[in-house]
Amino acid sequence: MFLTKNRIYNELFDVFEQSFSNGLPCMKSINYKVDDDNLNVTLDVPGFSKDNLNISAEHNVITIDGECTDRQINKSYKVGSNWDLSKASASVTNGVLDLKIPKFEAKRKKNIEIKVK
Repeated sequence: MFLTKNRIYNELFDVFEQSFSNGLPCMKSINYKVDDDNLNVTLDVPGFSKDNLNISAEHNVITIDGECTDRQINKSYKVGSNWDLSKASASVTNGVLDLKIPKFEAKRKKNIEIKVK
């Protein structure tokens, strides 16, 4: 099945993004990649670390809040219903935030063994 770029984006994020940023620009880019089991999101967050970022998830919305010396960040992204936010994980390294959000087990691709009779 071939999906257009817009349709893939719609499926992943339901075309909903709210962004609020005070001070200097703090999120320069967002990239995402989908594999069979996960939505992997990478965001540039220069100047931020684990200690000054907070990520929460509620009602299919991921919210990223943070404050450091001269920057403040508040961004929300709504993801589609295929993604299990309760099992999401995050890490930040050298100003890059990595989010990994697994698909619900029922939504994952399954291989069905073919038996010969």
